[in-house]
Amino acid sequence: MRYFAQILMLILLLVGCGNKDPRNIQFFTHEGCPYCEKALKYIQINYPKLPVQILEIGSRENMIKFAQCAQKFRLDRNNLGTPLICFDNHYLMGWSPENQKLFEAYIKPYLKK
Repeated sequence: MRYFAQILMLILLLVGCGNKDPRNIQFFTHEGCPYCEKALKYIQINYPKLPVQILEIGSRENMIKFAQCAQKFRLDRNNLGTPLICFDNHYLMGWSPENQKLFEAYIKPYLKK
């Protein structure tokens, strides 16, 4: 596991980090995650045109993007979970009534298109 973290950090340095498109929201999910399902359903029903990129972290490519988001926001990699929603300047991890309210605030710039 230690070597995996070192290799991942090297990849991040070579590839760069962060969401390149500030108008794009990255939604990291994991198969079988009930909170991911609730959050995604909420977004799809209430904001069907919101530019959300859904990324299943089961693939290597998406796991790298997940790690990039975590690095961008300096999240503790030992306490990462899904859903992880990355915006330009904000992130949400998990889904709760409090995070739903924060989500509403964070998406306002994305709705002005």
